[in-house]
Amino acid sequence: MPGRPTLFRALVEKRQWENWSVFACHAERAAHDLAMKADKPRLLGVLVPRRSFDRWMLGELDGMPQRDHQVVLEHLLGYPCAKLFGVPADVFARTGGYLPELSVPRLRGQEYGSPRLPTDPGEGTGGAK
Repeated sequence: MPGRPTLFRALVEKRQWENWSVFACHAERAAHDLAMKADKPRLLGVLVPRRSFDRWMLGELDGMPQRDHQVVLEHLLGYPCAKLFGVPADVFARTGGYLPELSVPRLRGQEYGSPRLPTDPGEGTGGAK
């Protein structure tokens, strides 16, 4: 898939959720789960539009997703949105190339030996998640 590589895309591909309907189903469950746990009923209505998903997969964002989407994505994927959609230099800050935490040797279209992704949700943020 062309576009700017992001941690979001790598995690979605790792989980084999590249199909919008599959991802949307998981996101809707996460929104429901979070709405019940956090007592925030407005999250029950959070749905991921196909166009938004496609833009997220391509790394084509002008800013961050809407606030409720951010909360759901962070709950679903376990990383802050700033890290999920950060500038490639931020996302690929380390060297190494192999992505053991994603069980893939590289992202599609990248050469072996390219920088690897962070392994911990708080990594590179001073421990903040």
